[in-house]
Amino acid sequence: IQNMNMAEESITLYNLSNNETLQYRYGLMTQFLDAKGKTSSWSNFTSGRVVKIGNDQTKTILSKVQLSDKVWEQTEIKNYKVNTEDEMLTIGQTKYHLLDSTKVFSGDNPSDLTLVGANDILTVVGQEKNILSVNITTGHGTIELMNTSKFDNSMIEIGTKVITNISGEGMKIEVAEGNYRLTVANNGYGGSMDVTVNRDQTTVVDLSQLEGEGPKKCTITFTSTVENAKIYLDNQEVNAGESVTVNYGRHSLKVVADGYDTWNKTLIVNSESAEIL
Repeated sequence: IQNMNMAEESITLYNLSNNETLQYRYGLMTQFLDAKGKTSSWSNFTSGRVVKIGNDQTKTILSKVQLSDKVWEQTEIKNYKVNTEDEMLTIGQTKYHLLDSTKVFSGDNPSDLTLVGANDILTVVGQEKNILSVNITTGHGTIELMNTSKFDNSMIEIGTKVITNISGEGMKIEVAEGNYRLTVANNGYGGSMDVTVNRDQTTVVDLSQLEGEGPKKCTITFTSTVENAKIYLDNQEVNAGESVTVNYGRHSLKVVADGYDTWNKTLIVNSESAEIL
């Protein structure tokens, strides 16, 4: 994975077989699975991890994204030595080869091993003695979700980058340390709260505090600068410039216009009103 854009619901992949870089769309029907085939959170699919995909060429989105069981991963690596001259990475007492194709990331961004600092922590993915990717990380913490029943199988938004499905009670989401705005909405219920994630600590979030009295509704107005564009909200056509009222929660948006690619977006509706261009 080169980039996982959860806001735009797209994933950019580097093909290990032919060295091509391609971008794919994913959506609510896409299966995200761990290496053993169990359902996994979108937030677990970070830059540098190796996946295999199912891609139905007749559709515009991926059918499946699964973590590969053909590679090994090591996380929270602090005892290491980088030797770019000899193209070696030593983890503990074991030496591994750095390849010309080895991908290096700092969080979500491309990076270089020469930028590794003394206090950096590494996540490494490899195959046998070869290093496929290195992710240079700083401190991370965990958000643990409790009392999720009102929001199970809906979406949670953490800051501007982490958007994923809520899988159930006790779900854990790893994020970089920092302050975040956390938002949930489903079936007319929802709200937002500010959370602080500290390094190597778990922040417990009680989603029952965000339910509120429902059903809550939002009035949305859409504006399009493309002439004759057709706008569909939950597969129902709506007119640009006219207001439409929907319940808090997850909704699908599609815009179609002659001469343009069809644009799809998942909306997390969580406000009394919204204007969308």
